[in-house]
Amino acid sequence: MDIIALIGFWLFREHRSVPEMHQRLQACGVSISERAVTHLLHRYEELVSLHLTDRERIMTRLQEQGQVILALDGLQPDVGHEVLWVVRDCLSEEILLARPLLSSTQGTSRHCSRKSNSF
Repeated sequence: MDIIALIGFWLFREHRSVPEMHQRLQACGVSISERAVTHLLHRYEELVSLHLTDRERIMTRLQEQGQVILALDGLQPDVGHEVLWVVRDCLSEEILLARPLLSSTQGTSRHCSRKSNSF
């Protein structure tokens, strides 16, 4: 998840290309292909956009299981960079919210918790 968050940061904040991200990851000692970087970039985009899509399917699934156990993860690639906050249900493994935010403070985690309550 750290590499996914870093790739998302490089794309949306620094406007880096896939070849540039690939070179930077290799310079950090990460053995990865350009194709894998592209794949991870698509995974980042999916995480960020999930809160906009298929809410009805997720709501139905959560209602059928009868309870929800939430996990909140904040992934910050480097100090000073935005944090990718992911709220997921541990039982269904559905990602309920994924949002990049600049802060990793307790207030930000409360904000994500409130946003996930919309499910």
